Amino acid sequence: MNQWDAPHSARPPSLVLMALARLIANVRRTAAARCWAALVVAVLTGTARGGDDLCCHGGPGCVDLWVINTRGVPCCGDFPAALDRLAISHCEPGGWARYTRQQFLTATDSSLPVCFYVHGIFSEERLALKQARELFGNVGAGLPPFRGVLWKWPSEFECGVSVRDQVERSNAATQSQAFYMASIIADLGPRVPVSLVGHSLGCRTVVATLQGLASREIAGQPLAEPVSAAARPIQAVLVAPAIEPFSLWPGGQYGSALSQVERMLITYNPGDRVLRTYEHFFDRRPLGLRGLPQPAVAAGGFEKVTQFNANPAVGKRHVPSAYFDSPAVAAWMRGYVGRVQGSGFRVQGSGFQHD
Repeated sequence: MNQWDAPHSARPPSLVLMALARLIANVRRTAAARCWAALVVAVLTGTARGGDDLCCHGGPGCVDLWVINTRGVPCCGDFPAALDRLAISHCEPGGWARYTRQQFLTATDSSLPVCFYVHGIFSEERLALKQARELFGNVGAGLPPFRGVLWKWPSEFECGVSVRDQVERSNAATQSQAFYMASIIADLGPRVPVSLVGHSLGCRTVVATLQGLASREIAGQPLAEPVSAAARPIQAVLVAPAIEPFSLWPGGQYGSALSQVERMLITYNPGDRVLRTYEHFFDRRPLGLRGLPQPAVAAGGFEKVTQFNANPAVGKRHVPSAYFDSPAVAAWMRGYVGRVQGSGFRVQGSGFQHD
């Protein structure tokens, strides 16, 4: 395995300044433009700074950190043929090392749990790594050993392209990302428990992956048969999810997703400034704003779901660090990131709750 100089060695110009400069120069001065400016600032402000110690070199609290980068794989066409083009790297004492897909599967072929983190939009690689370290380090503190995998998808802010178009393009890429993730999960050893954590638009990939594992196909392309027919223990966390609530309802776009999980945690926040702007401009009520609607809950099928109002802990913020750095949120998420010895999958908050 060759040592790999991680692509986060150089810090890029501030995405906030890039976004603001482009908006000031090119967007018409309308109320809509001002709201979009607020959206960009809210998404990026306070999150464009990458951490300096992103590769853990051993010692207490060190997480076995992996990165699967999908930048070099297509978002349309023959997905199965592109699986071996996934860029996989592992944080090791000498730095970052490149792995093939088969080497990754061999290295993770044990009973050690694997937690995948799917970041939201406008997260360049250094920032996404920082988020992953916060999740695995803060939320995972005190848990038995587990592997943390950052699922890095192309989501960097692009100057000259409207925020609306970038959001829609990210939504369109969900199917390809879900195919690749579902394929990786299906190929893991049969004893490997899996946790999926998504933030904002990254939650689309999480639920689409679960839907694909249930239907055994994504975007009309069949998934390979799993290495074992036994049911795999999977748990999921949707942090400030930018998905439609009714998409999880039976018959919805992701109506079979819950069939694949032991349990699911959903955070919502009525004060989230970014999701409120998202709702206004896309005319879509995001799940992360008010949680699951009561008609859906009353219809049944949501016994595996726990949701809670994160507003007292994070205020109006949307950024993942607000969640991962919060002791209150970390307490809710901890049992979903890794398995808690002696308690199976049941920890605080099991069963449906709504504050």
